[in-house]
Amino acid sequence: MMLLEVEGLEKSFIKDRVRFSAVDGVSFTIAEGECFGLIGESGCGKSTVARLIARLLKEDKGSIRFLGKDLTKKAGEKQVRRAMQMIFQNPTDSFDPRYSLLDSVKQGLRFLEKVPKEELDRLAKEAIAFVGLKESYYRQPVHQLSGGECQRAAIARAILGNPQLIICDEATSALDVSVQAQVVSLLKRLQREQGTAYLFITHDLILAQGICSRIAVMYQGRLVECGDAQRIIHSPLHPYTQMLVSCILPPRVTTGFSPMAYERLREPAPDGCGFYAFCPRACADCRAAVPSMQGDAQQQAACCRIV
Repeated sequence: MMLLEVEGLEKSFIKDRVRFSAVDGVSFTIAEGECFGLIGESGCGKSTVARLIARLLKEDKGSIRFLGKDLTKKAGEKQVRRAMQMIFQNPTDSFDPRYSLLDSVKQGLRFLEKVPKEELDRLAKEAIAFVGLKESYYRQPVHQLSGGECQRAAIARAILGNPQLIICDEATSALDVSVQAQVVSLLKRLQREQGTAYLFITHDLILAQGICSRIAVMYQGRLVECGDAQRIIHSPLHPYTQMLVSCILPPRVTTGFSPMAYERLREPAPDGCGFYAFCPRACADCRAAVPSMQGDAQQQAACCRIV
């Protein structure tokens, strides 16, 4: 069963009196218990997608169905709010500095439904223990915790209501490698023991490969490749994905992308492929129209040159 279905999602903003598209026709699904990765460079629109799904932003067009409910309608949104939570990139900024750890974690459920104080305390303490924080931290202000401890507190707050989907928006990018591994291990444990699904947003392809079963690659507000994580990392189809992979994998891996392509810059193609100016395989068709997704059930890419 599909837990989340995103179809034709669009969102634009106005900057310096100029309207630009941050999300342009994004569509994907997430099954129950699946970890789905959304990959891309900073500014590509992936965090905007996260905020649209979490209802922190209002979409211009498109549909978002979660647990069979249309979240673009307020009635559907209220019914599923507890089943979806979000973990932000900078956990410290997502906590009120006036609250202790215990009170901060309780905020994840306090405003969603009426729960007796004793029950709320018990659930919060169980969540804190699950993420590996000590009982002695209960009364400690969150801003006094280390970065890794604060992110654990954010996870504890997110899991308090036993959500079916957690949106992780660059949830590990601010952590050092050792702490990052601990947090990822914790997320995997939660997925394994409670069947939690994730929308895992990151710019780190290696991290995505280790935690996600499927990934989608985003460029300038559009999805350019989507499918099985291992296939995309080891055999990317889209030239942009090939560029990303060539930057992280050992030189022995051949992706078909040459960094020299950047020496052949073209004029942008406003009506065509967003990667047209940089692509070493671009043709007239790429400039004329936005390519549609092509490929099989395991891997698809928005490129007219895929054979």
